[in-house]
Amino acid sequence: MSSALLVAGAANLDRMMTMERIPEPGETMLALKYEEHPGGKGGNQAAAAAIWGQTVYFIGRVGRDEPGEILRNALEKAGVNTNFLIESSSSSGIALDFIDLEGTYQAAVFAGANAGLSAADVPADESLWESLGFTVIQLECPLAFNEAIGQKSREYGVPVLLNAAPAFDFPKSWWDKRNTFHSKRLISLYSLSELFDTKCA
Repeated sequence: MSSALLVAGAANLDRMMTMERIPEPGETMLALKYEEHPGGKGGNQAAAAAIWGQTVYFIGRVGRDEPGEILRNALEKAGVNTNFLIESSSSSGIALDFIDLEGTYQAAVFAGANAGLSAADVPADESLWESLGFTVIQLECPLAFNEAIGQKSREYGVPVLLNAAPAFDFPKSWWDKRNTFHSKRLISLYSLSELFDTKCA
């Protein structure tokens, strides 16, 4: 049985500042700590699955900039195949995060290159699709891109797991009428190790 995993989604560089408290509107404060971490729902899921020992392909977009280089390197270090990670003339996706000492979190996200994902970015490589056991998508990318990934997966009989976040309404045509779902904003979560019968240390 084919067992590779395809993750199609967003990759962002998280720029995080730890604050004594979240600044008030119009207020400037000094941060206690600054960190950068590769992120984006798609990028995080791809890296996590690869670290667990899964064969993972990632489809996404990054810019030809320093954040894009950091994101690509992080995915490859985790063991993700980035042959289908496209370099765009747009800036890479960036998240600006503020976290206070009590764990209160506030963020703004610039989609950047992620917003340029389209149906044209879906690979036609048959060997890729024939190797897949599962496809994972999220809602951080344009709906047309996700729909094209879903349709291509279905052509090859590859099941699709939708991480329905961030939560918003999406086309009813996405739902398979043979299945019953409790809510558009709730999905069942499965361990990738169970889906692919991977033994984790």
